[in-house]
Amino acid sequence: MPRRFEQPEEWDHLRQKILGLGENSIHKSHFAELQQRIQQLEASERKFALAFQANPALMCLSALEDGRLLEANQTFLHTLGLTLEDAIGKTSLELGIWPEPEAYRSVMGRLKVVGSIHLLELPVHRKDGSLVETLSSMVAVEVEGQDCVLFMAIDITEIKQAQQERERLQAQLLQAQKMDAIGQLAGGVAHDFNNLLTIINLNAEMLGIEGEPPPKGLEEIMLAAQRAQDLTRQLLTFGRKQPMETMLCDLNQVVSETGKMLQRIIGEHIQLEINLAPDPSMVVVDPSQLSQVMMNLAINARDAMPQGGHLLLETSRTLVEEHHQRAKHQDVLPGVYAVIAMADTGCGMDEATLNHIFEPFFTTKEKGKGTGLGLAMVYGIVKQSGGHVWVYSEPGRGTQFKIYLPLNSAEEAPSLALPSLPLRPGWETVLLVEDDAAVRALVVGALASWGYQVLEAADPLAALQITDAHSDPIHLLITDVVMPYFNGPDLAQRILQQRPDLRVLFVSGYTDGAIIHQESELKSAEFLQKPFNMKTLNQKVRAILDALPT
Repeated sequence: MPRRFEQPEEWDHLRQKILGLGENSIHKSHFAELQQRIQQLEASERKFALAFQANPALMCLSALEDGRLLEANQTFLHTLGLTLEDAIGKTSLELGIWPEPEAYRSVMGRLKVVGSIHLLELPVHRKDGSLVETLSSMVAVEVEGQDCVLFMAIDITEIKQAQQERERLQAQLLQAQKMDAIGQLAGGVAHDFNNLLTIINLNAEMLGIEGEPPPKGLEEIMLAAQRAQDLTRQLLTFGRKQPMETMLCDLNQVVSETGKMLQRIIGEHIQLEINLAPDPSMVVVDPSQLSQVMMNLAINARDAMPQGGHLLLETSRTLVEEHHQRAKHQDVLPGVYAVIAMADTGCGMDEATLNHIFEPFFTTKEKGKGTGLGLAMVYGIVKQSGGHVWVYSEPGRGTQFKIYLPLNSAEEAPSLALPSLPLRPGWETVLLVEDDAAVRALVVGALASWGYQVLEAADPLAALQITDAHSDPIHLLITDVVMPYFNGPDLAQRILQQRPDLRVLFVSGYTDGAIIHQESELKSAEFLQKPFNMKTLNQKVRAILDALPT
């Protein structure tokens, strides 16, 4: 065994022997020179021993031939949970430091050929089995005639974890950018489509009013328009540009009502089990969209169990703490949540598939059997509801989705029933600004038929000219949000500077309404989502005007 990095007995004996000869046996000048040399060697060895033991890097010396450990510094021992007595005389394989024997033999074989290996990312195991990520170097050295290996490493576990966290955040950012890009496309398409649906709805209503009896097929036209409206709404939800019709409701009730439809969707070959939490869980959501989330997940579960299986749907409450957030639910802020869990016994998914499931148009289904939008819509709806989606799956072991929704402190949902009001006439002056000529003509006709004085403009510039030329009061501005030259809120701001008592109603096919309340003057503005029908328009206009001071 080579000499340890401290003063050995042999070295001390040699020093005493030389000094014991005294000046009588050695020439005085030679004796002083030898004594000085001994002191230098002692100081050098003390420095080396101090540097070795105090080094923050993991360091050890082992025999090149059989790998037995000859020396180790305190950092090496402390990091790996070893004592010097445990380590000396044993190989790294016996100590379980190397994760794989084949990797050890490969590295040692390479070291014997090239003499040194530098900056090798090497995971090593502690005594308790936990993993330490290291950046390691190995150098073949000779110590007292014996071929040895000097091993040096720095612990980069925290650096690796930070790198993984950065990669996870980058992946989230990329996903958000993808969703935003497709959302922009969805919003633009839906805006134009909602204009068309508005024309269909208003014309169909007018035919129904004028026809005695109603024309054949009118009801089918209106039902088709309603289905098209629902599809557009889902598309906007996917792009997270749909103003949600949220309300305070009991999650158990929404799940229970949706569960009645799920059995028909998944088929009789799949057993559906619904477990509801014993206490109500009040959440602020759009119930129809939340039902859509559960139906999309149920359809995916059905497709994953073609031979039958078991589908579990349950609700619960959970407390997400900070350490739990870091460990498993990185996207979920700490707090109390109402949870919808849906688990199936299907084929499951591998990690590669899990990394892409929320991407738009990604699907593992056969061509023609899936659009790839189902889970993307789930993601959009849940995120827009202020919630989070968590998924776990393994091939052959099924899939589990958990929807986390912020728990509301209210104990019961208020009644949201609205009275059914007849169409009410008016006399006030309304300025309508709409760039779609067909929509504009229909709304002008409806308002005029109810008794309103209507001023119409095809764009904001024309609206400003009309406002300047009209000396009488204008009671209400109805304007689209997205138009040529500048948008509806900008138009409203300019007119309000001249007519501060003006009331404003914005209409749009896809805005979330956030732009409306950016300025204090617009806080009282109202919003109407396209497509709308005559009854909704009539009630909205009348409610705004009735709120004017007498």
